[in-house]
Amino acid sequence: MQRQRDAEAKKLEGNAFYKKKDFPNAIASYSAAIELNPKEFTFYTNLAAVHFEMGEYDRVIELCDQVIQMSKEGGYDF
Repeated sequence: MQRQRDAEAKKLEGNAFYKKKDFPNAIASYSAAIELNPKEFTFYTNLAAVHFEMGEYDRVIELCDQVIQMSKEGGYDF
């Protein structure tokens, strides 16, 4: 449970960096959130949004494909 709270805190930190267009720190925060809770789709889509803003479209597709694959495996509370 603590890891989930820590992951959510990292996501919020990433959101703040994203709003400031501080993309390297946003990437670091969202990546840390994923490490803490790799089953939360939102962290991946937030990370994809950063890469989209940076014009790194291949990375966006990779992240979205990863989330799609995870969703097919089940276990996600929509």
